[in-house]
Parts: sequence; structure tokens; C-alpha cells
Amino acid sequence: ESNESLIYHHLLTLAKSKASTEVTSIPFPKLINDIKLLMIGIESESFKRAEDTLKFYPAMELVCDDISNLSHYADGFLEMGTCFKRLKTYTSKNPFNQSHIFDGFLFKAFCDRVVKFLNHCRDIIYSQEIDTFLELHESTMKLRKIVVHLARFLNIHPSSAGNQIAIPTGSDFLRLLYEEYTKVLDNDLKCFYIQLLKSCCEVYYLRYQEWFYHGQLDDPHKELFIYFVDHYNENTKHYFDKAYLVRKQSVPAFLHGCTDNVLLCGKYTMLLKSFKPMVSV
Repeated sequence: ESNESLIYHHLLTLAKSKASTEVTSIPFPKLINDIKLLMIGIESESFKRAEDTLKFYPAMELVCDDISNLSHYADGFLEMGTCFKRLKTYTSKNPFNQSHIFDGFLFKAFCDRVVKFLNHCRDIIYSQEIDTFLELHESTMKLRKIVVHLARFLNIHPSSAGNQIAIPTGSDFLRLLYEEYTKVLDNDLKCFYIQLLKSCCEVYYLRYQEWFYHGQLDDPHKELFIYFVDHYNENTKHYFDKAYLVRKQSVPAFLHGCTDNVLLCGKYTMLLKSFKPMVSV
């Protein structure tokens, strides 16, 4: 949008004039609207999506007013649109059975928080009044940074195509999420991951309340770091000592040092209730 940039790209266009390519001129308001649609994962006349990979691409070589060949300007927005659509698909429920791609309360809490964030992104993007292309680029930079980083964390970023590492579930996922939080230095990303951790920990700790106050382990999908071994008869010392154990490799770093107390608390509650079922803890 500067004179130097304009001259350079006109020269670049002339240098490539030998190749007969279809160039489409698009009004600035329509371009901005199409880019906004792109950023929230929706196809438009200017940007299309491959259904097999959910990857966006320019439908044509675009020219807008005095800016020639907009294709290379759109790279960051194309990355954002692809990541947004993949995140939306990754965290949405299956319309047929209303289930997520992974079972369990922890992944559901994570998906709920991410969906709220994506809806927040959509509202912010569409509420902005934009006068220049550069203004759109700058005003959406933080959102694009978070969306792209989260897609990389979940291994669904376009660059992760050859490195499909399965994301763990349960306590292992919470541990991985906390490790990612400790790695990032950017304040916006740190605040975002804090919100993700908060949402996940709220439901995680609620499950442990059953263990603390009732001596019951309600964990159908094996998401807690305490697990049950069904090899011993109830009301025996072996059952008390060995039926409930800690899966140490799954303990999130922020709970290191607490695992023995967590384990023993539930065990002793269970022991008290075996002697006096109506005891109130």
C-alpha cells in the first residue's frame, strides 16, 4: 500500500507477463469481507477449501485497486483459515451421535473452551471496521497467532502433515497442556493457555472430590492418575494396600509432590466408610 511496494509489484507483474494467467480485479470491500470469511474457515468467491485436507487456497490471482497480485499477501490469512477450520472440526461434536473424537470429561472441557474462543474470534473479526489492508493484518495478528499455535500444539497445522503424533488423553493430556504453557514466552499465548488449564482443572478436580470425600473412583475413561487394579478381594489388607495405585508418568507437573496424599486421602476415606458407612467426611 506504499508507492515503493506498488512500483515493485507492477514490475514483478510485468516480468511475469509472458505467462498467460487469469487475473481478477476485486473491489476492496469485497476483498476484506472474503478475507474475514477466510479467517473463520468459510469459503468465498476468492478463497476455496480442499474438502479432503480442509486447506484453503486462492481461487484466482487477485488484484485489488492499486495492489497487484494479492496472493502472497494472503499467506498468513490462508494459514489462519485452515487452522481455524481444522480446530473447529477437531473440537466439534459428531452431529450423528453428539460425541467428540475422544471420550472423557477432560477432553470435553478442553473442546468447550476452544469452541468458545473460536466463537469469540469470529465476533471480533466481524465487528472490526477496516480502512486498509495493513490495518486488517495488524488488528488480527494476536488472534491468528493463538489459533496457529494451538493448531501446532494439536498437530493439525498444515506443516504437521508428515508428523502425525497422537495427542494423549486424560491426565497425560493435562500434563502435555501444562508443559506447553511453560514453554511459551508470549504473554497472549500464556493467558490463553491459562484459560485452557483452568477449564480443564475445574472438571479434573471435581472428579477427585468423589475420591476424597467418598472413597470412590469415578473414572470410566481412565483419565485420572490414580487407577484401580481388580485383583484383590475387598475388605482385605492387600486390597487396601495394592488395589489403588498412582500412574506416575501421567501426573501433571503442577501436582508433583501431592500424589501420595491424594492417594492416601481416598484410601482412608474408603477405610472409614467400611467401618462406619454413614460417616461424614
